[in-house]
Amino acid sequence: MPVRGERTTRVFTTVFTRQFCASHQVPYLPGELAQLHGHTWRVSLTVAGPSLDAHGLLVDEAAFAASMGGFISTRLDHSTMVGAGDPFTPILDAHGKKLFVFGSDYDGAAWPTSQALALMLAHHGHGWLAAASDRKDVLLASVTVHTTEDVTATWHNPTLLPALTFTR
Repeated sequence: MPVRGERTTRVFTTVFTRQFCASHQVPYLPGELAQLHGHTWRVSLTVAGPSLDAHGLLVDEAAFAASMGGFISTRLDHSTMVGAGDPFTPILDAHGKKLFVFGSDYDGAAWPTSQALALMLAHHGHGWLAAASDRKDVLLASVTVHTTEDVTATWHNPTLLPALTFTR
């Protein structure tokens, strides 16, 4: 219970989750990740803000979910995610396969790792949020990518994290 005069901070979050099937490979890595393989990917984008609007929402949930779902359905679902430098990319493209090419379709990462997928979805998520809300105090807080039940990769919005110092 806050003491009179003590300032309290509220944070509300809404999590948007979507699942899709896609294959990928990272040929420069050793082991099974170098092989073309598939996952049922599950991605979660978390939006955060200090207050709710007059309707009791952080953001227009339908608009954000529609933008996110449309992108995933048209660009990622049942695609093969490859890097622009992957020797199979021209072959798959020549045969009309549905590709998402890291280093081309998204130039912020060169290869389709789970971390790169989180970064790419964060890049697009900022735009989806801007289209779903004009509030400047609501931010994309994180993007989590589940490749399996046991393995996830998460991008965290650096403006929401305290400064980190790493030493060896």
